[in-house]
Amino acid sequence: MWLILSIATAVFLALRDFQVKRYALSLDPLTLSWGLYLFSSPILLIPVIICGLPEISGQYFYALFIAGSCDAIAALLYVHGLKSGDLSKAIPMMSFIPVFQLFIAPLILSEYPSRMGVVGVFIVVTGAYLINISKETGGLFGPFYGLLRDRSCQMMLGVALLWSISIVYHKIGVQSSSNYFWVFSVTVFIGIVLYPLVHIFAGQPWKKMATHSKNLVLPAVFHALTLGALYGAIALAQVAYVSSIRRLSILISIIFGIFLLKEDNLRPKLIGGSIMVAGAIIITMVN
Repeated sequence: MWLILSIATAVFLALRDFQVKRYALSLDPLTLSWGLYLFSSPILLIPVIICGLPEISGQYFYALFIAGSCDAIAALLYVHGLKSGDLSKAIPMMSFIPVFQLFIAPLILSEYPSRMGVVGVFIVVTGAYLINISKETGGLFGPFYGLLRDRSCQMMLGVALLWSISIVYHKIGVQSSSNYFWVFSVTVFIGIVLYPLVHIFAGQPWKKMATHSKNLVLPAVFHALTLGALYGAIALAQVAYVSSIRRLSILISIIFGIFLLKEDNLRPKLIGGSIMVAGAIIITMVN
């Protein structure tokens, strides 16, 4: 059952990213980010009502503040990244999450990478190199320069860094409450944090919600389904196994971008994306 839920997580995640990319041009990033969490909150409330309220420990609020703040910033970068570049090029940057975790873990958890973890980092970087190869990137280091200059890749690397930090506190939050109550709490927290920013910088948030509600329902539904399937899978199997299967969403997103959004450079993106997924899986499994 955990395998089915893990595959479902990958599919729902890719569908969420695809839908966000589709509607990123019709809404400003602030409003789209806020709407994603606003519309998914009622869906995520359902399992909380069914399962009931858990006992909450003292670390819950501390973890909620850190994880929620990181994820709120990441949500804005995420939508900006999808809006400013190709889906098939931006989403593979999520493979850097376990790479960043290797460097963050020694600072927060005093955990140090293994040799295979270092090999996994090299594989992910190699995949990122290949995915940025094109006729315009000349020279040996051309793809790296292209990666650093690409705004969508910059944004997504920022998301990967923030998520690699927040995941530590998500673990604390789950242990301090329960799976489904925690994910609902974080979603509501992010929505509350983003609202003042939307009101100040985007203007008329509720009017925009009413006007573009049809565009926000599908991304929010897939967002909620992703989280529901993810935490359901984690409850049945080790996080490393679930995370490894979830990386398949990167390849699905590349396929969506190339065949549904008509993005170019099919071969380097598929090869590079596959290599990045393999590297991310190695890092996840050995750590």
